[in-house]
Amino acid sequence: MSLTRERARSRDLELELRCPPEIGAIEGDERRIKQALFNLISNSIKFTPPGGAISVEAVRQKDALLLTVADTGAGIPHADRARVYEKFERGVRQTGTGLGLSLVKSLIELHGGNVVIASASGPGTRITCRLPVAEGAAAIAGTGTAQEPLAQFVQALA
Repeated sequence: MSLTRERARSRDLELELRCPPEIGAIEGDERRIKQALFNLISNSIKFTPPGGAISVEAVRQKDALLLTVADTGAGIPHADRARVYEKFERGVRQTGTGLGLSLVKSLIELHGGNVVIASASGPGTRITCRLPVAEGAAAIAGTGTAQEPLAQFVQALA
């Protein structure tokens, strides 16, 4: 979120983070998970009109970590939901390479997880990345040997 907060502010968007400090930790590639969340937040900023809101939330379940980015933007029609995961696909009003959600899906699936879109062709999109939690997992493994508690990782996005 530190990478996106100023962009959100310049577009008059509220950006909120909800992550309990006791959320725990998971094993995963920190850079790849950060890239997935950055893409989701960037899409929300791009397609949420001024005065809108974006929230980033982390919720720990027994066997999974749920990372959700929700916004009050344009929404994704039901008929387009499967298509937006395809490489080089963009919505009618979209610009860019069209790799955003395809990349998010690939990165999350490489971690054994999945991505779910909850949206309509009206305001609002909610995209949840479900990452499995290995039993006894105590830390996020980055690309090196450094390990960082999950709450710190999510806060670093803020």
